[in-house]
Amino acid sequence: MIQRVRISAISDLKEFTGKDQDEDRARAWTIKVKSAFMRDQALDDEKCLTFADLLAGSAKNWYRQLSRSTRNKWSNYYEIQYCGLGVSVERRYYHTRRRSDESPLDYLYRLNVAGLRARLKIKDGNSNERRDHVDHYIETL
Repeated sequence: MIQRVRISAISDLKEFTGKDQDEDRARAWTIKVKSAFMRDQALDDEKCLTFADLLAGSAKNWYRQLSRSTRNKWSNYYEIQYCGLGVSVERRYYHTRRRSDESPLDYLYRLNVAGLRARLKIKDGNSNERRDHVDHYIETL
């Protein structure tokens, strides 16, 4: 009989510092954490303890100032604080900036998606609306 060692998905997770203030990265990190919890079939108590251990820097300080009852609902508060939940899509579009590790083309694609989510007519709008989008891209590049 061959014994197999199962590696925990939770052990592969990286810490979250929250210092880059990037909603997309925060959302992606949250998805990874949730899927690791599901894969490892973590209990609710284990999720809360593990989540606290995965936070670092300002994110850890944010978590520590929450009351105990609030910490049990960590995912809701995390999404509000770091993923921009409750922030209008228009505001996200106008506050979008190019990341230092992002190529101009990748930034344009990400800005286009943010514009489409904000229901801006960047593809089929009039020339002024499209020009405004291009101007916003150039200003934030």
